[in-house]
Amino acid sequence: MASYNWDAVPEAEVKSFELMPEADYLLQVVDVDTTKETRNGDEMWRLTLKVMNEGKFYNRNVWDNWVFSAGGIKRIKLIRKNIGLNIVGTFQPTSEEILGRVILATVIQEEYNGKVQNKIPFDGYKMIDDLGMEQYAKGLEDEFHKAKSDMSYDADVDTEMDDVEAPF
Repeated sequence: MASYNWDAVPEAEVKSFELMPEADYLLQVVDVDTTKETRNGDEMWRLTLKVMNEGKFYNRNVWDNWVFSAGGIKRIKLIRKNIGLNIVGTFQPTSEEILGRVILATVIQEEYNGKVQNKIPFDGYKMIDDLGMEQYAKGLEDEFHKAKSDMSYDADVDTEMDDVEAPF
């Protein structure tokens, strides 16, 4: 292993992580880790959701755990109902049915192990109304325009293809 001169290593800057205010947020499920389990051995999905609302917390991650235990399945049924998924008969949930889905959820602040953090409460998932979809569409439009403006464009470059032979 390499040796280090600790006197030459600058001190790390510790940045405080600002909590999101308690409110309803438009979130998109960007990852579902289905390999987790609780200490009791119950299956647990770890969801990563991104904030879609424009503003200071746009693109911020929020995490939630879905626990498939006798008590946790009641929450999962409520969530599925509130986000428009099947809750009739027998079902085998899959991560694919929620991955990429845009949802509306309440985010609260709660103390856990002496530290305050953001959390989606038991009944925090909600149906998206027209206003929520409008906010989501506006966010996509803003993201598109930002990406388009970030692209470099050189007006002096000839984009004509007249003299180019196609390979087919």
